[in-house]
Amino acid sequence: MRKTILLPAIVLAAGMLLAPPVGARQGDSQNSGGEIFDAGNLGIPTVNADQGLVNNILNTVFLVTGALATIIIIFGGLRYVLAFGSSDKIQQAKQTIIYAVVGLVVSVFAYTIVNFVISNL
Repeated sequence: MRKTILLPAIVLAAGMLLAPPVGARQGDSQNSGGEIFDAGNLGIPTVNADQGLVNNILNTVFLVTGALATIIIIFGGLRYVLAFGSSDKIQQAKQTIIYAVVGLVVSVFAYTIVNFVISNL
């Protein structure tokens, strides 16, 4: 079990650490033919949304996700306590807690990434 998780984690970490930095500049870009084109005229859709509204909606979504994960962790703890020594029920309770903690960690990372991106727009 640990080997199946450890190997992808090492590959992902190595890829992130060894990846070359990619530079980007804002404004006009130059294509392979040497011609300059305006990136704004490429037909890429843009969104004109109120940043505060988007931020409030996302904060609410992440708050509900975090609260739900916390409730599931408590539920898993109750299942663990009420298992009364049954190994199957204890294993199910442990899995419930592990999945809820993983979901909470993913939610925290998503919250951090989204707030970083929104603050740098």
